[in-house]
Amino acid sequence: MRLLDRYLLRELLIPLGYCLSGFLIFWISFDLFNKLDDFHQDNLDAFEIARYYLLQIPGMLGEIVMPVSLLLALLYTLTNHARHHELIAIRAAGVSLWRICTPYWAVGLLFSLLLYLLNEHWAPKSIELAEQVRKKHSSNPVDSAERQWQNDLTFRNDGDDRFWRIRSYNVATGEMVEPYVKWRLPDGSHRQLVAERGVRSNGVWTFFNARESVPDSSADSPRVWEQTGVLAVAEFSETPEQIKSEIKISQLSGIRAAKGVQLSIVEILDYKRLHPHLTH
Repeated sequence: MRLLDRYLLRELLIPLGYCLSGFLIFWISFDLFNKLDDFHQDNLDAFEIARYYLLQIPGMLGEIVMPVSLLLALLYTLTNHARHHELIAIRAAGVSLWRICTPYWAVGLLFSLLLYLLNEHWAPKSIELAEQVRKKHSSNPVDSAERQWQNDLTFRNDGDDRFWRIRSYNVATGEMVEPYVKWRLPDGSHRQLVAERGVRSNGVWTFFNARESVPDSSADSPRVWEQTGVLAVAEFSETPEQIKSEIKISQLSGIRAAKGVQLSIVEILDYKRLHPHLTH
């Protein structure tokens, strides 16, 4: 690394550090004052509030703090160089404009990589852990376990033309209670499946005490129901990850709900696989 690169990096990293810490403190303070009543209702002490915001830091950094901090730090640094005519002196020494920008490009690429890791891997998990800390002292002793269950879940796999209705779905384990599935066969006929319980094992949905409707052209009724104790259906391509993405995106109807949901690229792609014809 040339002496010029070290100098330009030093002049950028110092204000960048101030901007990162300043914006982070401001963001936490602003959020803290807005949620003081909520923390009081959740019976959180000072240590738990500190842990809550420690887990929220990845989401805060990726959401606004890092991009804005880099922008302001870079503007301040370039303005400071221009005020002292340093950029003119560097150009007069024969250094190209692209060469001057090399350390800034390097910092920008590093920030892009960090933002990807934050938004894709760290932030979604840390936000879920932060919510667990916040609901730690729930008045209902089974509230934590109940939050894992999504009741009356309905969704559609547009790609495979398959409709699901589930009485209760465990987001953590992928277990289904009283699932109902209706789908279209290549010949245009419909099949239906009803079961007491369903789980995904080894990449295959397995249903227990299942009843499946099959066409019966020889009977008076156009279809009959076949009872099966254990039924594995390999053609059901929906995964627990796709169902989880469907649940999370369906919760984005309100402003407060949208702020509390952090979607990764993988979750967005999972949702897109369920709705391949979705354009907006």
